[in-house]
Parts: sequence; structure tokens; C-alpha cells
Amino acid sequence: MNSGIIPAHPDNELRVALTGGFPEVPAVLVVTGPGIPEKVSVAFRNGREHYEYTGDMLDLEGAILPLFRWSYSTRIAE
Repeated sequence: MNSGIIPAHPDNELRVALTGGFPEVPAVLVVTGPGIPEKVSVAFRNGREHYEYTGDMLDLEGAILPLFRWSYSTRIAE
């Protein structure tokens, strides 16, 4: 059965769509591992931007991607 999810690469890489947060953060992220993770984070400026899986999918130019929504930021202590 085809889930419609488009893998980025056959070696357990998956493209996911990001929404919310800073507009400079890329809209698509490649993650590795089995299945869709509950949370992902992106290095950005002096910290990380954290996103949570919404349970929804987004059709992005014909590719069906799991949708992650921004949830919070963390900063690196100096």
C-alpha cells in the first residue's frame, strides 16, 4: 500500500514540511530514521527551532510531505 509520502532518499531519509516560526527557516527539512518523528529541530542563528508533527500532510508541488508546525525556540548559552 502506498502512503503517498515521498522519501528524499532510499536510506531512511524523509522530506518534511515546516510551517510557522522564522520565515528564514527553510520550508522543507530532510530527516533520517524510520517513520515520521513526533518532533524535529533546526539549527538557526544561536539556537534551535523546534517543530511538532501535526498529523497532517501537505501537497508541495506534487510531493506529499508530513507537516510540522513551529512550537518553540531554544538558545545556546554563552
